[in-house]
Amino acid sequence: MANILIVDDDNLILQQLTIYIKTSGNNPLSTLYPTSVIEYLGIEHIDLILLDINMPKLDGVTLLKELKSHPDYNSIPVIMLTGDKEMQLQKACFNAGAMDFIYKPVSEIVLYARIHSALSINDYINRLESEITVRKRTEDRLKHSKKELKKTNIDKDTFFTIISHDLRSPFNSLMGICQMLDEEFDELDREEIKELISTLRKSTNSVYELLDGLLDWSRANTGRMDYEPKEIDLYEISMNVKVLLQETSNNKNIKLVNNIKENSKVFADANMLSTIFRNLIINAIKFTPIGGSITIFAKRKGGKFLTTISDNGIGISENDRKKLFRIDVHHTTYGTNKEIGTGLGLILCKELVKKNNGKIWVESELGKGSKFTFSLPIEISKNK
Repeated sequence: MANILIVDDDNLILQQLTIYIKTSGNNPLSTLYPTSVIEYLGIEHIDLILLDINMPKLDGVTLLKELKSHPDYNSIPVIMLTGDKEMQLQKACFNAGAMDFIYKPVSEIVLYARIHSALSINDYINRLESEITVRKRTEDRLKHSKKELKKTNIDKDTFFTIISHDLRSPFNSLMGICQMLDEEFDELDREEIKELISTLRKSTNSVYELLDGLLDWSRANTGRMDYEPKEIDLYEISMNVKVLLQETSNNKNIKLVNNIKENSKVFADANMLSTIFRNLIINAIKFTPIGGSITIFAKRKGGKFLTTISDNGIGISENDRKKLFRIDVHHTTYGTNKEIGTGLGLILCKELVKKNNGKIWVESELGKGSKFTFSLPIEISKNK
């Protein structure tokens, strides 16, 4: 059932058309006053307007132009009512946006046919516009996805170029040391051999760390890393990682303090959270000098916990901060004890934090230490 508004200054015609429209199974609404039509449309939903051309104060053509220029009502179909068959008048109405004409006196059969036709055409136009809108949105999403995919592929190509470069350096060192030991072993004294073995161990550890991080990053990006979020305690996970890395921090006489309170519950994957803590704390140990300190703490903010790993290490320049968490930028730095940093751990942390519906960021100044903070939801997230 359609709401059809009749606008005519002749009350008899209003009554006649009202009867015809009711008989056709639609809902008639009427007004004698063309000046009140805009206000009327703000109150009632109207599907079709029957508009008389010749009315005092405001003629039908002028009102039609007003309707078609209104952003809320310009899509309502309008059928003009007139007893004047002058072609120029009809042309003016069509130019103003009229859908059809009905000549007075109005025939019930003609009225029914024109109403049915106008409503059918308008319904088809609306459905067509809706379909076009949906297709346009789909095309826009596809264009955006294509653009993002292209950028991702470029970034990954750059990333693997960086990784191959970072792998080549320690392998060159390994091959050089092995060659030296093979060719000059008898000429080397005990201290020289010991030094070469120490360098060999560092290079091997560097390669292992890089490959291990690359494997984790690959699993996270290809969906092959198990994701089983549940309510877990930040304190418990952080303490387990602290115990695991305590010897590493002791080797540099670094004070590692965990100030996270017990029962600081978040909703996340336990293994991923352990990996995040491990990478951030290892990163802090690398860039904190002998005798320095690292503090882990967390605070609740709204529906999230913000966890921070803070150190009093060498800090990061503004230019280098912009390179962090990015796979398309080559950023490697030596630690305070000549430890090699690849930046891969931070890239992995970003992926894992994002997977657990959080964010990660850094605050740092050169020479004043760094604070790496990540957020995790307290309650179950619907965005899995």
